[in-house]
Amino acid sequence: MTKTERKPNFLLAGAVKAGTTSIYNYLREHPEVYMPSVKEPRYFASGPIGELNDAAPRTDFFKQTSISRYADYLALFEPAGEEKTIGEASPQYLYYHHRVIPAIKARLGDVKIIIVLRNPVDRAFSAYQHLVRDRFETLSFREALLAEEERRSDGWPPTFFYFDAGAYTRQVRAYLECFTSVKIMLYDDLCRDPVAFTRQLYAFLGVDEAFLPNVQARYNMSGVPKNTFLYNFLHRDSLLRRMLKPLARRCLPAGRIAVYRTRLTRKNLSFLPRDNALHAELRKRFADDVLHLQDLIGRDLSAWLQ
Repeated sequence: MTKTERKPNFLLAGAVKAGTTSIYNYLREHPEVYMPSVKEPRYFASGPIGELNDAAPRTDFFKQTSISRYADYLALFEPAGEEKTIGEASPQYLYYHHRVIPAIKARLGDVKIIIVLRNPVDRAFSAYQHLVRDRFETLSFREALLAEEERRSDGWPPTFFYFDAGAYTRQVRAYLECFTSVKIMLYDDLCRDPVAFTRQLYAFLGVDEAFLPNVQARYNMSGVPKNTFLYNFLHRDSLLRRMLKPLARRCLPAGRIAVYRTRLTRKNLSFLPRDNALHAELRKRFADDVLHLQDLIGRDLSAWLQ
């Protein structure tokens, strides 16, 4: 593959809080797949709708890896070697389909698209816990749902759109209508059988299906840390972590570091109590969209309504 050809031929386009960080890492492990070190470059969602305005304070972390210049975007893929396929993962692309799709077609053409969907009620509550975890959400879940319309009009990022980001039908239909090769997958299948899930993913991309990624490692789990220092040590860059990383690599077998990080993270996370009445209300709100979605993608989604 020549240098001028080093740009994505597939995109992991979403959804937010549907396992995309884990899937990104499983793709990155495959020797025939190149994924850049930057997860979520968000290039095709850059510009006014991919940024934040002054009405959304305390959310600067959403800008940290956003890339707005095409040359900088292409630079992410320059290290690619002889891999069969090149991609990137920006789950914001699904929600911002109306802006993103024309930009993708203009820059990359008719690339392969991967979309992973999660029970919208669970996805919403996971997104909420994620933002509470990182101290960006200060409202209760019910209050945040009531504030969503105002936040949308004020230019907040889609992770805060607990309802609207989970209304998938219009988002998925836009990709199905505009691209010839779209793979719709379910988060439920990832949880149930991650090996079978990754084999389907690899088959779609035309790479070796027999490769087994480190599916014991899970990434970007939602929940509230019991010990903030431990959580930051496991998931934030720091001088202490940089000093200990070479030692850990010498002492632990390859691939085990991520597994141990997963186990420690799970033990260190507590989970907010579910408001069963509120979750029932959300299921009713999502019901029509879920029924339209299952007809669109040909999958039984009745479990999402129970």
